[in-house]
Amino acid sequence: MKQIDILQITDPWYTLLKDYFESVSFKNTITILKEELAWQPNLTMGLKTLLEENGYKYSKDYDSRTTPGKQIFPNYTDILNIYNSLSLEKIKVVILGQDPYINGEAHGLAFSIKEGYPIAPSLRNIFTEIENDLGRSTSGSSNLMRWVDQGVFLLNTCLTVREGLSKSHIDDRIGINLNWNYLTETTIHRISKYSESGLIFLLWGKHAQNYEYLIDKNKHSILKAPHPSPFSARFGFFGCKHFSKVNQILEGQNKQLIDW
Repeated sequence: MKQIDILQITDPWYTLLKDYFESVSFKNTITILKEELAWQPNLTMGLKTLLEENGYKYSKDYDSRTTPGKQIFPNYTDILNIYNSLSLEKIKVVILGQDPYINGEAHGLAFSIKEGYPIAPSLRNIFTEIENDLGRSTSGSSNLMRWVDQGVFLLNTCLTVREGLSKSHIDDRIGINLNWNYLTETTIHRISKYSESGLIFLLWGKHAQNYEYLIDKNKHSILKAPHPSPFSARFGFFGCKHFSKVNQILEGQNKQLIDW
């Protein structure tokens, strides 16, 4: 594992994304992230020590806009979880999310929920579509690591969020923009460019579809639908049949199908 300030990532992903991790953009992101983490109400001594070892200096005065004293999700050890759980050469499918869940259930995999938390509405709709598409129920677990283990790369385009505030690390009007999109844009482009075989990208909703330009359409398959949110699922996510279509494409590539 490669230590990057307070974060860790596997050596192959670090090598692939090294120019980003050495960029001014990442330095700005990690500086703001450390400020946000340092003023969490449930700050552990271990994280406090790690922050101080990596140059963070506490002050009695701080900007309430950038450090509102809210918990940050996911846990800092899970921020790069998807990178540390699935290598480039094992990716078969990429699903893009937006930002993490806001009540503690996030663990660094888009749409996935840690054990012990209730299912989120968007994930419930995903399971409903799987059941309608494939004619059978899912495993019931909201933790989607079983998908990751089969080659599904679950990437949020923003990797952190403040407790209770969706988009708080995307939109300065709500919180402060950490510009994680520079990492995720680089990631999507590198996955598209350096994967050895055609992948399947699932782009649900306008936000995910804004990243389509980074994908080589001559090399990869792209499936698009509205977002599975309760506000939009009925406008085309339900009935999109993406899960059976993914397996049809994989079957044509002589690859093992995904057990959804």
